[in-house]
Amino acid sequence: MPDVKAKAASIADSLIELSEHTEIVKHVPGVIQLKINPYGIILALNLNMKLKLNTDDLKTTGKNIGILDVKANKASRILTIVYDKEKIPTELWELLIKGKASPKIRKLVREELFRRLQNG
Repeated sequence: MPDVKAKAASIADSLIELSEHTEIVKHVPGVIQLKINPYGIILALNLNMKLKLNTDDLKTTGKNIGILDVKANKASRILTIVYDKEKIPTELWELLIKGKASPKIRKLVREELFRRLQNG
């Protein structure tokens, strides 16, 4: 089983990569729904699998890296992520999706996501 830092890096990288293919559908603190364009559906399904494994670990170990639940709807191309808003602030999600075009913002978001995720 990978350690927390490896999981955090993998999830942060996947979120950054997926952000290029998403738009926010709905976002309230603790829950974000993302519409995935056709090019991002495989990335979303892979991320869904990684996050599901993480939430399974949470249930068995009590280790919380900030993602509490995830659901992918392949037909509607909607990814719903339930997250701990104390660990990953709402603003960071907004910046992740809206700042996707800027390499500088992507780098800052990745570093902040990694920092927050690894401190589970």
